[in-house]
Amino acid sequence: MAWTVGEWNVGFGGSYRYSSPFDAYQVQTSVLRFEPGSESRIRLGVDRSIGDARISFAGTYSAFSSDKVASTSFATGARILGQASIVMPTPVGDVSIGEWDLYRAEGQQVGAVAPREHISNVAVALGFNLGSVYVQPSLEGRAWMRDNERAGAVGTGGVRFRFGSGALTWNPSISYSMGNVYPGSTTSVDVQGFRAAMLLRYQ
Repeated sequence: MAWTVGEWNVGFGGSYRYSSPFDAYQVQTSVLRFEPGSESRIRLGVDRSIGDARISFAGTYSAFSSDKVASTSFATGARILGQASIVMPTPVGDVSIGEWDLYRAEGQQVGAVAPREHISNVAVALGFNLGSVYVQPSLEGRAWMRDNERAGAVGTGGVRFRFGSGALTWNPSISYSMGNVYPGSTTSVDVQGFRAAMLLRYQ
């Protein structure tokens, strides 16, 4: 559902996901049956224009029932996702700033407690026209906390392009990420990698 309240646009949504049980794998002569938990989700979002800029805020809450394998059950904790963004034109191009925070409550894994987690992500992009090509370089930073202890951090730099060819709009992009994760409380592992994507739109 969506409606207008004064200068704001307000949207609300809800969903329920059910996955049927299935035979996951066989151990010797026994077949272990997996029963996935269901998910309930609600989402609320608002946005409005301020001059030539546009801001938006959204929040999502997800709750999960327990997964079951044979006589063992385990469950992820409830999740809360908050999002905020602003897009505004400037003399040098369109500036986009986005931020999201994901919090996962304590859950249950096999034989132990799954600790709570918190992930924060901030992204900044500048889009401008270079001849007939729209260019959008971007920077992104992400921090991961597990039970109030650092679990990882990753930085990403990339660029996206957009140009037309007849009825097709091409959107190639490439990015490079580097950072580290902490499998233990003190040991860190370096991570890095490239990502390339192509989006084609026909109209």
